[in-house]
Amino acid sequence: MTLFNNPDAGMNFGDQWIQSRTLFLRQSITFEVANELIAQLLYLDGEDPDAAIQLRIQTEAGTVAAGLSIYDTIRSLRAPVHTVCMGAADGIGSLLLAIGVKGNRAAHPHARIRLAQPEARSVGGTVHEIEAAAREVFRQRHRLYELYADATGQSIERIAEESARQSFLSATDAQAYGLIDRIS
Repeated sequence: MTLFNNPDAGMNFGDQWIQSRTLFLRQSITFEVANELIAQLLYLDGEDPDAAIQLRIQTEAGTVAAGLSIYDTIRSLRAPVHTVCMGAADGIGSLLLAIGVKGNRAAHPHARIRLAQPEARSVGGTVHEIEAAAREVFRQRHRLYELYADATGQSIERIAEESARQSFLSATDAQAYGLIDRIS
């Protein structure tokens, strides 16, 4: 998630965006990407906890666990976080979009947004190991449904139905669903 440097201009492009309190999530969410974004969020929160941070999201699906580490960090910040989907907020990226400050969650008109599903990793081994892995996927899925319900006002049942479809929502549909507040 390294921001661009522009050596010809004599300045670090990334520093310019940090100074404007705008962060970009432009890759699939891995632990490496999450760690870098978390460091930037914490830095900005420490610099001025009263000034809003704008998180611009353009991400394909990633690791739910890595995304939840970003989720927990955003929830712990004093600074308000405004979110904007610039193209796609797939998987856990859609939950990060939805937890922006109410009234300040937006998507561009042609954005596409899809709810997260926990990843079911290949599990081998004993029957007990397979059962434990399955229980963890079901636990994580239910927790995601609860988090989406909290962010959108939708019922867990409706979220489960929408999530099972694995289809993308348009910006208009995402607004009606409660994932965003406006189309920008």
